[in-house]
Amino acid sequence: DELERLSIQYSYPLFALKSIVKAFGVERAERIIKAENQKTCLSFYEIDGQKYLTDNSVQFEQTPFDNVFLTTNFVRNNDYDLGKYTYQALGSVAICDIVEPCDTLLDCCSARGGKSIRLSHKIKSVTAWDIHSHRVGLIEDYKKRMGRENITTECKDAKVLDQNLIEKFDAVLCDAPCSGVGVMNDNPDIKLNREEINVKELNKEQLA
Repeated sequence: DELERLSIQYSYPLFALKSIVKAFGVERAERIIKAENQKTCLSFYEIDGQKYLTDNSVQFEQTPFDNVFLTTNFVRNNDYDLGKYTYQALGSVAICDIVEPCDTLLDCCSARGGKSIRLSHKIKSVTAWDIHSHRVGLIEDYKKRMGRENITTECKDAKVLDQNLIEKFDAVLCDAPCSGVGVMNDNPDIKLNREEINVKELNKEQLA
């Protein structure tokens, strides 16, 4: 069977491959599943990223977003720990770009906190939740590294309605748990461990 062959050849989950083929056809689906990440996306906030990359002889290209670049030969250095730049998927940057500036925002599935960090530059106060305390710790570490004082973290379950918070936020961002199929090149364990039943379970979680 052609789809089973492609699934084995590229170590790609068959259930996910079938969905891609349904949307794009076999030929394009094969190009999609064999594609590899060639570039690293870097976000700069307090310094001029283009000058920084040029001064450090890093190959880069500008993205549609301010001070966000795709690089091909970047090696992390001590400036990362100083908060001069951070790594963030281009898709996450794009989501943050369409959120309008406002006074208060709830990022209700926030860990590791990249979107909260980016949004904190155009929103006065960001509240960042996660259901797991150790992941809330990741958000805290991230905000300290980037020097963002206008982010408040809490360990809360976004599926449980808090009557005290109704109409308390100007905006709510919900990046619900997902299959991760779109980031398999960064997380190759998904190819081995994700099954169709997991996606159906996640659908229920997203709806809740």
